[in-house]
Amino acid sequence: MPDPFRTDRPRPPVVQTATWRRLLTAATKLAAEAPWEWLYDCDLLGLPAPPGEEGRLASVMGNSGELFGAMIFRGALGGGWLLNQTSGRVAGYERDQAEHGQDCLKVEFVLKSELEAEDLAMYRLAGYTPVSKGKRARWPVFRSFKPGYVPWPLDQAEAELLIADLDRVFRFLVILNGDRSYFRGRFPDEVPFLLDREDAPAAPGPAPLQWKRVPVPEPPELVPVPIDETLALRLCTLPQPRDLVWEVDAGIMDIMLVTPNRPAFAQAGMVVQAQVGRVLHAELGTPPARLEQTAVKALLTAMEKAGVRPGLLHVQHGRLRVGLQEIARECGMDLRLVASLPASDVVRASLFDRWPGGQ
Repeated sequence: MPDPFRTDRPRPPVVQTATWRRLLTAATKLAAEAPWEWLYDCDLLGLPAPPGEEGRLASVMGNSGELFGAMIFRGALGGGWLLNQTSGRVAGYERDQAEHGQDCLKVEFVLKSELEAEDLAMYRLAGYTPVSKGKRARWPVFRSFKPGYVPWPLDQAEAELLIADLDRVFRFLVILNGDRSYFRGRFPDEVPFLLDREDAPAAPGPAPLQWKRVPVPEPPELVPVPIDETLALRLCTLPQPRDLVWEVDAGIMDIMLVTPNRPAFAQAGMVVQAQVGRVLHAELGTPPARLEQTAVKALLTAMEKAGVRPGLLHVQHGRLRVGLQEIARECGMDLRLVASLPASDVVRASLFDRWPGGQ
């Protein structure tokens, strides 16, 4: 993981001290319940949302004895990511990129040695020390996850939302009362949703939970990356050795790029001449650009720098094959999906030890 707190990073958001204290109180309350002792991360909890807003899904971490805390996945994007992961529908290349696609708020309880400088500053500001003492004491750390970006400290609105949602998770725990059998006999896409206080039946009566089917969303439709017509016409005039083969690949690397509001993971697109293993161009991109856009940009630049068009393009993943369809068609290049990219693998192994699919 890149260091998001290096000296040239954007400044973390400012959160009011009173808000930090309320958030720390909510986290301490959750930790005291230790829900990871009986809930699994696949036991999803549905949280209500104000009218006009999307609901959220919560997942408790820690039953495996490694990471302890809770994650609140936001809206259709965050919930869709979570449901796709738990359903097992995401595989291969998309799974390699999946860890960078989360849209959620997280509280995790860590050892003091794992804290960052910003966390320690927040504790001092709030006058906080954990209830448990000693070297094994656990400290709550709060992070915001957005697709393509490095996990980052919360802003004021996110902190307020997490306070409210941790309270909702705690209400869930009180209702379930340590009984995981509530989840037995349910379909994988069934999620219990906590009713708003106004909607919940008055006690005594049914528990204020309502099961809802939350279908696993279909993956977004893949579309070719559009190409500027003037540029395409210019590239089409380049000479084209028909036996020239280029490998085109793209992935997300654990390297931080500084962007205005928060650091982003680097998207890397690379074009390698297959016959000799020469890197023709490597392109770095950041969100909101998509991987296929970064790959196309790398290819266009490689063609302009080399002054030729390849006769054949090799790609290893369907997402890139679709993304490159328009440029391949416009410039008369064959586009082939292959099982491996040998020349690119050698480059990745020597230059990018964290490149997906490399070492």
